[in-house]
Amino acid sequence: MNFIGELYSRRLIRTWARDQAKGWELTSGAWSPFYFMFRHVTFYPDLFEYSVQALFRLVEKMREESTVDVLVGVASTGIPLASGVALRAQLPLAYTRKVVGIRTVADLAADSAAWGQHSAVEGLFDDGMRYLLIDDVITGGASKNLARRQVEFEAERRDIQVHFAGTAVVVDRGFPGHDHSGLGVVAAHRLYDEVEQIYSFGGTKAEVSIIRRYLENPNAFQDAAVKAELVGTAKRVTLD
Repeated sequence: MNFIGELYSRRLIRTWARDQAKGWELTSGAWSPFYFMFRHVTFYPDLFEYSVQALFRLVEKMREESTVDVLVGVASTGIPLASGVALRAQLPLAYTRKVVGIRTVADLAADSAAWGQHSAVEGLFDDGMRYLLIDDVITGGASKNLARRQVEFEAERRDIQVHFAGTAVVVDRGFPGHDHSGLGVVAAHRLYDEVEQIYSFGGTKAEVSIIRRYLENPNAFQDAAVKAELVGTAKRVTLD
């Protein structure tokens, strides 16, 4: 399957040119001219099944090299994906809670009282378990670092120790050479390597070019003048 092309075709990859001229603000706070609407993948049984199977293969390969005791689905799209993988792999499943206003590790540290009456992670953990994060997409790693901290926070509350085994995602959206801050990421697809599939699914040269340039140097696109220029060219790009 030309997975990246299919995601674009079904608007699960959205661009400033075709879908929203103003672009998107990511969890990290950075601006992006494209966005993964992966949470809608569950509406497409073929893409959903493919995503779960791709993750399952990654998990099985990781289990050949090290122990994985429990899967942790990262809210929100990581939860249905992890559910499918857990059933196939016959592994226990846990999942992180999503709380409005908490988007980074710093937010969690500053507002940990918000978890007072709730679990930061839903699921049962035994002392010493090795957990693997499951999610749809990774960019810079902010949301995965938050999920990891939530698991650690919850383990501390339960007076147990758990051990981080890594992160499995369907798509690595990050830029070339990025190490994802020691998150032990394995991905079924890398956007940078497969972005040209968009051509075959109705995308334009300009869209592919901008996505590539952004992945190579996202900081260059944080300038207000650069963003304004892209917004101004959005309508022309769709005619390219």
